[in-house]
Amino acid sequence: MPDRDLLSLTLLLTVGTAGCLGAMDAPSPTPAGTTPVETVGECPEDIERLDAGVTNGSLPSQDAGFAIEADRRTVSRGGELTVTLENTAEASRGTGTERMFVLQRHVGKWTTVLGARDGRTGWNATLVTHDPGEGYAWTISLDDEGFAEWGYEPCGSLPAGEYRFVYHGFVEPGEFETEIPEPSIAVAFRITK
Repeated sequence: MPDRDLLSLTLLLTVGTAGCLGAMDAPSPTPAGTTPVETVGECPEDIERLDAGVTNGSLPSQDAGFAIEADRRTVSRGGELTVTLENTAEASRGTGTERMFVLQRHVGKWTTVLGARDGRTGWNATLVTHDPGEGYAWTISLDDEGFAEWGYEPCGSLPAGEYRFVYHGFVEPGEFETEIPEPSIAVAFRITK
């Protein structure tokens, strides 16, 4: 009988231990209310990401005598967004070309999500003068083809999330030049499904 009890105890410990070890090897479910961390899409090999040297920190919406605005703060994927850049100074001010912008997505930090096959064409030293109240306006369809007018395309898709449109073509120093050596301004918005 003692051998039988010893055998039963050994079997019980073996089965119990195996069950515990198996439970630890199983993947744990994602806690309710959380989502996995997303990443910014990769550019195809023939596309160069437009890295303008723009900070991944915060940017003002007004600097260097210009202000930037969007016609809405939330837009569905594939919807249109109009962004305007306006000279708010009392005198004429200069900028680079209208192509000197990037679109950034926030996933832990701001990362540029646009690329181009021909690199930075249009990011040259062209000076464009804007009288007070004048500037640029971009109407963009927030989908894979929405930036083709400027020769850009998204690196990956444009999933729902936080984005910002950054203009970085200023030729005169801004008020924030000690924090942002290359004057840049941005307007944030959200893309929904």
